[in-house]
Amino acid sequence: MILKEKQFTAQADRRHAAGDAAEKQMAFYLRREFGNDKDVWVINDLRIGLEGEFAQMDHLLVSQWGLFIIESKSVTGSVRINAHGEWAREYDGKLEGMPSPVLQAEAQGRILKQKLIANCRNLLGSIAGIQKGFGYCPITVYAAISDTGIIHRDLDLPQVMKADAVAPAIRGWLKKCSVVKELFSLSLEIKPGGWKMTKREAEKIATFLFEANAPIHKPVPAVNRKTQDAASVSSPLEKIIQEGEVCPECGQHNLELKSITRGSNAKREFLACAAYPKSCKAIYPLPAAISDKTPQPTPEANPGSVQKKTITHKAGDACPWCKEGKLVERKGKSIFLGCSNYGKSQKCTFKDYSYKP
Repeated sequence: MILKEKQFTAQADRRHAAGDAAEKQMAFYLRREFGNDKDVWVINDLRIGLEGEFAQMDHLLVSQWGLFIIESKSVTGSVRINAHGEWAREYDGKLEGMPSPVLQAEAQGRILKQKLIANCRNLLGSIAGIQKGFGYCPITVYAAISDTGIIHRDLDLPQVMKADAVAPAIRGWLKKCSVVKELFSLSLEIKPGGWKMTKREAEKIATFLFEANAPIHKPVPAVNRKTQDAASVSSPLEKIIQEGEVCPECGQHNLELKSITRGSNAKREFLACAAYPKSCKAIYPLPAAISDKTPQPTPEANPGSVQKKTITHKAGDACPWCKEGKLVERKGKSIFLGCSNYGKSQKCTFKDYSYKP
């Protein structure tokens, strides 16, 4: 039974779009396998918190015999796992390191189990007056690699498999749990995890986790610099956020300046939470703005207030994007500042239309 689907939105960033595609693919396989199953509950895109820590799970399955966490990874080329369990994947023809999705899912599982233990009395019943618990509840993790990807293994991790193989693996595990053998008129259940709860308890847990979901806000859409410059980003309902400020999404970490190299070595900078992407997925393009509901005083209401000046660029300044070129005057429909590296090997396309010659 599908308890929660993920709501997908258009992604400007290529990596985020690829990540969404991987999650859509895995969600499809789970829907096909468990969509009509009344004994398994599927929750996509679940984020739960406990004492300031958060677990962001791409997919979670709840059954009578335990829970399953699936971490979806977009791999269009190949992914390599060396003998030490270290991960690397091919991106744009280059091999780069990446966090282990297995370790990520296991960390999420620890937070999830602590969340269940903290709410044990409300979720599980008792046997002969003794409260049942989650101490031995199995939480199995899987790393689902895109079907088009290739997995090179120096270390065999059974939790790592193609997306299309994950749902059948879970189904097989559950079938082993439900096998019943008759021995001297006694029913003995073969349970791989050695733990079981009632169907009613499993449904109660799935509902509890669904209601505990604490989603983060969506990132601010990218600004079209051709029609909107840095001076016009903010409005009466927006404020500019800057490097070093507390993350508006999780409220726990500071924002850091990060960059990504996109085609022909052209760099793009953006702001992201210091916990990105492990526990917080907040990112903001530059210049970045977020909704600000705090009333802003007018100069008439506060004559002594100092108005913050908008940062402007001038010819000869270092390019704020690639940091290597210089800003020079260029002519189009109007005169503007552009990076001197435009049209060269770096192809930096920075433009400032607010420039006044």
